[in-house]
Amino acid sequence: MEIEPAFAVAVIVTVLIFAFLGYETLRSRRNDERIRTTGRPATVVVVSATQTGTWINNNPELALKLKVREEGTAERDLAVEAVVPVQAAALFLPGGVLRVRLDPQNPDTFVFDEPWARPPE
Repeated sequence: MEIEPAFAVAVIVTVLIFAFLGYETLRSRRNDERIRTTGRPATVVVVSATQTGTWINNNPELALKLKVREEGTAERDLAVEAVVPVQAAALFLPGGVLRVRLDPQNPDTFVFDEPWARPPE
């Protein structure tokens, strides 16, 4: 039984793509967990939220304009794109206040510190 070279290349490329996606997912989850445990607590106030048109696992990606409020620092603006659970979308109306944890290494990076944002145990 002979294997076609094009088939072998397609299989190898597919395996490499899945390995890369798996690695990126794991890296992202570890980074989020690091921020959850070492991040500084803060709140964000939603200034605006618009859908980008992208959906991931039936959850919308939102372009968010936020005001970051951290104790001991001046309020600042932050614009991010984030995928949010469709059940939590109503929390992102203008004026909504959400808890976050700010990355100590990069204060423009954060994770939501809300029950719906925590990974299942």
